[in-house]
Formats: sequence, structure tokens, C-alpha cells
Amino acid sequence: MVLFLISNYSGFNTGRGGHYYSLRQMAETIAKNRQVVTIVMGDSVSLPAALLGMQNVHSISTKLHKQQKGVKNVIAKLEELECLSELTTVHAYDAKSAYIGAHIAKMTKTSFILTKCGGRVPKNFYPKIQSLIVFHKKDYDYFSKQKNNYPNIYLIPNRAKPAIYDKSRQYQIDEIRNEHAFNILKIGRIGSYYFKTLTDTIRFCSRIQSKDLPVHLSFIGYEESVEVTQRLRGYAEQLNVSLSIYSDSDYTSQASELLWSCDAAVGTGRGAMEALSAGKILLFPVSNFDCPCLFNEKTAAYAMQDNFSERTIVPEQLSEYCDPNYVLDLITDSTYRHKLSTFGYDIFNSDFNVDVGARKVLDIYHSNQNNPGISRWNSFMLRLHNMKLHFKHRTKSFRHRLKGMLS
Repeated sequence: MVLFLISNYSGFNTGRGGHYYSLRQMAETIAKNRQVVTIVMGDSVSLPAALLGMQNVHSISTKLHKQQKGVKNVIAKLEELECLSELTTVHAYDAKSAYIGAHIAKMTKTSFILTKCGGRVPKNFYPKIQSLIVFHKKDYDYFSKQKNNYPNIYLIPNRAKPAIYDKSRQYQIDEIRNEHAFNILKIGRIGSYYFKTLTDTIRFCSRIQSKDLPVHLSFIGYEESVEVTQRLRGYAEQLNVSLSIYSDSDYTSQASELLWSCDAAVGTGRGAMEALSAGKILLFPVSNFDCPCLFNEKTAAYAMQDNFSERTIVPEQLSEYCDPNYVLDLITDSTYRHKLSTFGYDIFNSDFNVDVGARKVLDIYHSNQNNPGISRWNSFMLRLHNMKLHFKHRTKSFRHRLKGMLS
């Protein structure tokens, strides 16, 4: 039996769904071959939205600075479920779960794996673990330089199920799609975190549209900020771009099923992978240009290196693929469009399909059966770091409350 652990600590967790969707898809796929139990740990006893409806998932209330008590709470839940003695692997899906996961693995004499789900390369502290899975090449290169601290490092960017057409949602597809325009779709949170991607997308639409090619842009995602949404609508109006925003749960739930409403998609992270699985033309965000970049044989490596994030840098010699007019010439050519679709679909199946990733993870479980999860010293340092984070948060909260009382 595999135990998946993930944190949901208020004040530290950003609430982003991708982290939890990644775990869910991997856990559900592995569950086809092994029994899986998933435990979410944190201040809140409620499950993240992305894990609602998942089989065999449980929430445990623990404090970030009380890791020893957290170990006891998780063990008590496992005993209640009568599966403690059945564990073969403990798999933590974020650094905040590492201490508890490593202790349970040591106590039950099972293997321990930690996954770092994307994000920036660590600047300071990160748990020193025997077996570490990372999602993108920059992390892989960073940790590979520290073989003494991370002897077993695996690059597995697979974390998406193929997007599937659902005819019951055809009415929504018809609502979103403008049959008289070139339709571009961006699925993901609508807020400040992806503000550059969203504004770059609006700018791209403005530059490619003409009388002969009207463009319709749709954003589908959870609305984090009304103010940001208003700014986006204002920017689109300023650039004469037709923009529709869908933030209702009827649209955001299983939003990948709505990819059939578009001719091209702008994608970050899992959203980009799902667009490739649907055979869609993909544009991905870049940090060094003001329009998204076309995903093709020449640019794919740069997009994948940073897991389709806004941190991606495309070299100057490939700048033409960030030029809206040049990209428009390419994607309106039916032969090239078919080539793009085939290339993207093949990349998805070889690199991002969760079925492929699950097989690799199962091989890692098997090859790490006898590896210790974490040394005693590294375990102590991890607990110390978690306490530091907790008290830093408490101090910040106190300052905010005091400022509110005095204002």
C-alpha cells in the first residue's frame, strides 16, 4: 500500500489547485495497480477543492510547528483505517510533508519518496532526502549538483490525464466558441499570479486580429480578484479584443473538457499539457517577450525546462515564434497546423501522460525499497526549519492584527 501525504497549511499554502490535481491524478492512476491512501495535513480539516470526491482521501488537523504530534495523528488515522501494517511506500508531495512522511517510513521500515512539484529552484533550505522526484529540468540540474544530499534524483514531469471530449458539455462549447472568429482559450486562475500571461495573451490577440481574421478570447478559471478581472476587461476593451470570462464552477470544473471550443490555447503547467493532449495549437508564456510563444519542435525544450511557467526564457534567435504576425502565418497554414497538432500530441504521450508517469513512479518505489528516507540530522534540521516558518508566520499575523487595532 502506498501512502501519499500533502500539506494544506493555512498561511503557507497559496490555494493553487495544480499542486493537488497533480497528486490526485498520480494517486488515482497508481491505485489501478496498488492500494493507495492519501492524507492531507494542515490547520484546516477541510479538503482542497481539487481533492473533493477522490477515493480514500482523509484530512488530519496538525500544526506546522508540532511535527511530532503530526506524526502521531497520522499514525492514529492509519491505525483507524487498519492499513499501517500494509504500507510499502510513503510518498510526500511537498516539502512540508517531508518530516512526517520520513518518520512514518522509518517507523514502518518502508521506502520514502519526496516530490517537488514545479515552482522555482530553491534559494535556501530544502529537505535533504535520499530519493527525490522533480517536475522540470531546472530543478533536476540544481539537485543533481548536490549528489551527497540527494543521491537519487528523478525527472518525471508527467502529471496530466488526456483531455476527453464530453458531448454533455457541447452546449457550453457552443456558448464559448464564436463560429465567426479565431478562438483562443486560456484555462487557469484569473488573478495577479498569472497577470503577465493574461495580459500578454490579450496583447497577442490584438496584434493578430483584423477584418479578415476576427479573434475571440476566453478565460476560464477561478476568479481570485475582482479588481484584476476589471483590469483585464479594461485592457481588452482598450485593445479592441473580444474577451469572455467564465469563472462559475459549471465551467471551471473539468475545464479541460472545454478545450474543444478553441482553435488555439494559451497554457501554463497542467493546462498546457492538457491542450497538447487535445491536439490543440499551444502558446506558452515567456518572461522575456510581451507575447506568448508558439510551442513547436524548436521551442518545446525551453517550455518544458520550466514546466510551462512564466519564468520560461526563449533565446533571441527564436524570437520569431513570439512574433504574433509570424505565428499567425504559421497557424493559418493547414499543413503546418496539422504538424503542430501531431507533434504536441506525441510530446504529451511521451512526456506528460500520467499513465507513463505512474509506471515510472512504480519503478522508483521498487528500486528504493531498502533506501533510508532521511538521516537523523537532516530530520532535525527539517523540523527546526518548519518551526522557524511557523513562528515567522505568527509574528507577521500579530503585526497585522496590531496594525489593525491601532489604525
